Amino acid sequence: MDVTRRRKILTSIDDNVVASKTTFGKAFKEVKKVGLSLRPNESKTLTKLNVKGKPEIAPKKQKEAVDCELPKVASLALFKNAVSSKSYINIDCFDDGQKFLLYTERCRAIPPIFLENKIISGKMRAILFDWMLQVQDRFNLEHDTLHLGYMMVDRCLRTMDIKKDKLQLLGATCLFIATKYEEVSIPHITDFVYLAASAFTKRDIMAMERKVFQAVNFNMGFAYPIHFLRRYRYALQNKDDTHDLSKCFLDLFMSIYELANKLPSIMAQVSLYISYFVSGKKLPAEVYSLMAITEKELKKECTDFVDHILIFCTTPKETTLHRKYRLIKPRLSESQHELLKTLKLH
Repeated sequence: MDVTRRRKILTSIDDNVVASKTTFGKAFKEVKKVGLSLRPNESKTLTKLNVKGKPEIAPKKQKEAVDCELPKVASLALFKNAVSSKSYINIDCFDDGQKFLLYTERCRAIPPIFLENKIISGKMRAILFDWMLQVQDRFNLEHDTLHLGYMMVDRCLRTMDIKKDKLQLLGATCLFIATKYEEVSIPHITDFVYLAASAFTKRDIMAMERKVFQAVNFNMGFAYPIHFLRRYRYALQNKDDTHDLSKCFLDLFMSIYELANKLPSIMAQVSLYISYFVSGKKLPAEVYSLMAITEKELKKECTDFVDHILIFCTTPKETTLHRKYRLIKPRLSESQHELLKTLKLH
């Protein structure tokens, strides 16, 4: 291409750009006189015209803070001085994080019997959670991922009308979202399709993702029971066997529909207390101030959980939870069963 022809093409392009800018500027001035907006998002905020012809923008609604009473939690510094434990964490960060978790769990609490008048029953929910536990064990996912998936499933079952043939799709989608939120290396979306025996496609998961996000109001900030259990373990400096037994009880509590309305902190406290109780140990008296609960109140809370532990330990059928924690032998002895029954008397 010669130089003359190239210059003519560039000149014509510049002229078109200038003309389009002039036309757009005139159109924009005319639109502003009428009081409209070229952007659809802004047009929703324009309510009416004032005397001078300028549009009045509606004020933005501010989010109202949820008013809830928080229990008085003792500082970690008092507990550390009492048990003389070494720590490398900032005490202020620990205390602030504890208050935030307590506030979050109360703001996002779920009501009891939320499956009433629903197609999905509590037994179907337990079967789904057992399958999700298999997926977590297969991919070696974190406990945070599993608990976040459980919580999202409950919120979706409460607000959405899920059919039976879509229940496994909901569980896979919630667990897939949870892996992207909590994991460093996430499984591929086709892995969930494979583990579900191709009962749905990856497009079905992506379509369900949008519905799940709408159900949780695009807010993924939950307080998991494992969060509280880790904090109590840090303060107590307890051993791995006691902590693993507490996690086993915690996974059991999360899968039981009758306990779904319990606060995550209560679940963690009960699982920790019962794991110490059946091991023949006693929780330090100072830890109750960190939990913001008395020993008498905690024993009263345990009465709602003891029956489910006894059923879990005595059932002849081996579940996914039994296989996952087979190294710590979750089936308790007869003496431990009798010891657990004494908690029901409180």
